[in-house]
Amino acid sequence: MTHEQLRMLQAIVSAGSFRGAAERIYKSQPALSKMIKKLEEACGFALFDRTTYRPTLTPRGKIFYENARTVLHRFSQLEGLAMQLAAPEETHVHLAVNAICPLSDLLETMKAVAAQFPATRFNLSTEMMGGAMEALSDGSASLAITTQDDMNPETMEAVPFTSIPIIPVAHRDYEPAREQRIHSAEEMRGYVQVLVADSSRHSPEQSRDVIAGVRHWRVSDIATKKQIILAGMGWGGLPEYHVHQELERGELVRIYVEGFEGGHSDQFLIRRTDRPLGVVTQALWDALLGTTKGE
Repeated sequence: MTHEQLRMLQAIVSAGSFRGAAERIYKSQPALSKMIKKLEEACGFALFDRTTYRPTLTPRGKIFYENARTVLHRFSQLEGLAMQLAAPEETHVHLAVNAICPLSDLLETMKAVAAQFPATRFNLSTEMMGGAMEALSDGSASLAITTQDDMNPETMEAVPFTSIPIIPVAHRDYEPAREQRIHSAEEMRGYVQVLVADSSRHSPEQSRDVIAGVRHWRVSDIATKKQIILAGMGWGGLPEYHVHQELERGELVRIYVEGFEGGHSDQFLIRRTDRPLGVVTQALWDALLGTTKGE
């Protein structure tokens, strides 16, 4: 029984036929059939029922195949580990961060890691909504700090990183801010809710805390959103640390809107588990783990 035989077994099951598997892995169909026959001889039982039009796994074949998949996955991980151990330091590491996260502590951590690896170029991108997860999913980012929205738990690992209070605010002279009570969605129809557009290209538009039926303005970043709200042109949710001083000075006030949950935005440190981390990325991951504030 060999690793190659198990790979051929997986190819046949995935393709649904010997012919399809042969085309996919660039082997002749007779060679593939011969290899599976040898595997069946080593097992002592038939893996496929050949009386049907398409080869189907026998009951014992199904049990064997499920275990073979586990072995192949572990072998792939071992190959990845070997590549990681043999590889030099990465030339480039990209950390994608949800833009609502404060950067001060994060930058201190990156500074320390960058000092250890002066030959590596670090890229920090701040993304809105699903942008950081998309960057991690498509492989352009090495690590991400963002929510778990659209996360694939089969290929990713998430560790609680921080929780950021989000509060709805408006300028003190904006009409809904003059009364400290809960405003219904109907009452808010005449006022502008300022939203930040999703920086992801393919993920579904996230709609948390978007009040239906009211006027919406979309901007590209949190700083612009804050400036519009400070100008008395609308209202919206902002990270508490972003508006702490303005709230203390009374420039901005908290407002209460039916259907706007606010609360906290839980951010996670996330990495891919289906591919090995490079030496520098692993060092950054370990350093960031030491700064997590999540529970």
